[in-house]
Amino acid sequence: CFFEIVQAKRPYMERASALEPGWLSEASPGLTTLSPPLRTLSPHYNALSDSTFAWVKPTYGAARWQLPPVPHPAAADDHAFRAALFGRALCEGSVLKALKPLAPELMPRARSMSEEA
Repeated sequence: CFFEIVQAKRPYMERASALEPGWLSEASPGLTTLSPPLRTLSPHYNALSDSTFAWVKPTYGAARWQLPPVPHPAAADDHAFRAALFGRALCEGSVLKALKPLAPELMPRARSMSEEA
């Protein structure tokens, strides 16, 4: 992100800022298009809000720049998918750390549930 391009002996950007690509979808949702949930990626569990997020792949602006996947809440009316996301996060040990040692046995079934929902 930059404020302006200044022409001297060589053009350069003035007041340039580093930008994290994942912020763009939050900062300007009107310019962002989100993909359907990426069901193959593990859900993101937020312990503070006790909520599970699916990963989506955003594109930004008229040029449709591809941005890295970002966590996004599942649709409120998609109860089966929301339950499958939570079940998968639970089986991975993200919700209850005590289940983490059992994840190798639990994950194949949990993964298939979230891909089918």
